[in-house]
Amino acid sequence: MAPLRIEFLTDPAHMHDMSEFFIANVSDEYISHGELMSGRAVDGQKWSPSLKKIIDLDFAMAAKNSGNQFTDGLHSAKAFNGDELVAIVLYEFITNDFTKYVILHDLVVHRQKRRQGIGNEVLVWFKDQAISAGVKRIFLESGINNHGAHIFFKNLGFNKCSSVMVCDSPAAP
Repeated sequence: MAPLRIEFLTDPAHMHDMSEFFIANVSDEYISHGELMSGRAVDGQKWSPSLKKIIDLDFAMAAKNSGNQFTDGLHSAKAFNGDELVAIVLYEFITNDFTKYVILHDLVVHRQKRRQGIGNEVLVWFKDQAISAGVKRIFLESGINNHGAHIFFKNLGFNKCSSVMVCDSPAAP
């Protein structure tokens, strides 16, 4: 496979393509606490009926922040093999008085292109970009049953630093 062309989202017109790509290429195993907190998922095994609307809003916010990709807020990147979109990234850059860090909200590879080195190439590129911008840490989360992703991230230097727990409120009377 030829090297990927990886670029930050700079044209808001492409945000809908990225939303469609996300929806077409995630499974229920992808769901983690971020999807629950954002309303993308109704529980740990089921996507929200409003997923498309929520993802569109995420990428619209990222498109508004295009330009300097390492300023506070949501941003995104995309990877192409030739003219084919093969992966997307949605991340949040955060600074405070003490540190700079990134939350990698989503790294989605085309479901038929997985295990071909695409995710590796995209994540290595992303880490290099973040380090160049002075980021001290990159955080990510992965669905509890997304075991292949856990191994993938560990192999690229990510280590478990906490466990997230949830308590659903009882249904209202």
